[in-house]
Amino acid sequence: MKVLYFLAHPECMGGAITVLMKQASIMQQHGYQVLVVIQNNEENNHIPEYEYMCELYHLENISAQYPIATCIENLDICSCMRAYESVKSIVESFMPDLIHSIQLNITVEYVSQEFGIPHLMNIYQISDGMFNIKWMNVFPRYQSGDSYFYCEKWQKGLGIESRCIRVPYIRKTNVDTEKKDLRQDKIEMVNIAVIAQHKGQLKIIKFVEKCKLNGIPVHIRFLGDDKSEYAIYCKEYVKEHGLTEEVSFEGLVKDVEKYLSISEIMIHASTSESYPGVIVEAMGNRVPVIATPVAGIPELLHDEENGFLTKGYTVDDIYIAFERYMLSKEENRIKGIIDRAYDTYLLNHTSEVSFQKLEEYYKDILQNYVRNENGFWEGRNSFDTVLRFGKTVNIGLYSEETKKALWFLFHIKQVIDEKSYETAVIWGAGFWGKIAMEWCRLLSLEVIGVIDKYKIGYFEGIEIRTPDIEMIKNTDILFLAMMDSGACEKNMKFIENAGRVRNVDYFLTCNNPCIQIK
Repeated sequence: MKVLYFLAHPECMGGAITVLMKQASIMQQHGYQVLVVIQNNEENNHIPEYEYMCELYHLENISAQYPIATCIENLDICSCMRAYESVKSIVESFMPDLIHSIQLNITVEYVSQEFGIPHLMNIYQISDGMFNIKWMNVFPRYQSGDSYFYCEKWQKGLGIESRCIRVPYIRKTNVDTEKKDLRQDKIEMVNIAVIAQHKGQLKIIKFVEKCKLNGIPVHIRFLGDDKSEYAIYCKEYVKEHGLTEEVSFEGLVKDVEKYLSISEIMIHASTSESYPGVIVEAMGNRVPVIATPVAGIPELLHDEENGFLTKGYTVDDIYIAFERYMLSKEENRIKGIIDRAYDTYLLNHTSEVSFQKLEEYYKDILQNYVRNENGFWEGRNSFDTVLRFGKTVNIGLYSEETKKALWFLFHIKQVIDEKSYETAVIWGAGFWGKIAMEWCRLLSLEVIGVIDKYKIGYFEGIEIRTPDIEMIKNTDILFLAMMDSGACEKNMKFIENAGRVRNVDYFLTCNNPCIQIK
């Protein structure tokens, strides 16, 4: 069987990318003919780690430009059309039996339908409210994820087939997992994740600070991309609070096992996740895990059975789980917990288990896939409808951000027409507030108010007001116009407490699947 894999995210390599590359490698080891396509950015580049990983897994690869989206709101129809010929050429040259991609790659779906080739997508988190809109159908018919929690949401939301295939981890056999040389003066900890707000590193740092204040000697290493503004803020917090002896930032590392071998425990504090592969890596290397109970993690990680689950997402929740870990050591229960965690790895995450599950899904897809005899993709009608809408509203006169949002704006327009909405309030008097103003002009909405917690004066000729429940209640539509996910989540909670529903009568200008109200 020939399988063509389309990757995503040219600027960074997260866990989801690693999973698809491991899946490609595993299938190749079992005789499948495999080609990997690396996504390039607008400058036609990608980070060199992709070549390193392809070489590591012996994967033949090429690169190309094409758009992807991590949530339905962010589909960029115009970019999809521009990438069509390039993607078509790749598919036509390789002519796979099946295409396997990551995230929402609608260009690949377009081409796969044209050639009568089934298309399976790996996609994970969704943000609450994404399926409150009745989206036009342009999506693949098959989805795979690493947790039942999100697989069921995708299956119900899109009416497609979905299967949970757990994260594979190929454990290095030359790594000693007995932890013979752990330092005695401090408890060595590790966190493995891109330094990002939804990964919760600042909470972990504050947990370390609490340990220090309580006389518990600990040290943690953060492994992951640490170039973001959030990462810079975390580093500044460490310096300002005198934690440089307790906290280290190692950046991206290639040999995670080396750091696991010198760690007594791994802490994972995410607020948005499906089922992180780093937990699997810790289990496979006999490192006990403290993790938040987000999404699919409790499906396999059970408190004080094969790891430690926090009750919530606060610093105190992490500390209390850590106390339970310390007690398990004192009572000589930790070895049993570590052994059961390793058994969890063997039952769910080895390359052989992953191969069996994936091959079964591939074969079922090929057996049940019904081709369009005329080679016409039904979603093309949806594309054409959205593009006609773009011409009607003169989308070319607007900013690049608004042009990219054409798909989302089309669907918002359907809501407006159905409900006869006329007025809007914008929350955010900054760059994205100006974009929301463009959206209101395009959608023929009258802006009757602007909200901002930190600004005064006027915005686009409208007086700025502090958050006002009555204003929020008395407008037809509200646009939450800001990029910072933490601020978004706090303000969304305020808005929803006022009775508003996301993607029904309030909308975000910056959508991403990591925005979750906790």
